[in-house]
Amino acid sequence: SFESIDRQVVLASVAAGVFTPLCLLPSLAPLGSASVLGVLGIGVTGGAMAIRLWDGSYGPAGDLVAEAFAAPSFTLPLEGVAALPPSSGAVVFFLSLISNAYLAV
Repeated sequence: SFESIDRQVVLASVAAGVFTPLCLLPSLAPLGSASVLGVLGIGVTGGAMAIRLWDGSYGPAGDLVAEAFAAPSFTLPLEGVAALPPSSGAVVFFLSLISNAYLAV
């Protein structure tokens, strides 16, 4: 069973066996197609989430609300940092991260 495998051993093995050879490539151009596939995967996931949002599947009376791992609460107010809207600095920082990721491709 997988419970007997130490987490640190798995992380070190993946880092040594997968990430290190990729970091030693003279050019990252061969990884461009994998980057495009990753962006497409994120788009598909976001699309599926948007469809579930718009059709109300996970809403209070939705078909899939019983399938949620934790019962959603639609009446409790947000507390702490989660109640604050994102600051303009945070939005600008996020946009700069997205633009850098786009330019890296």
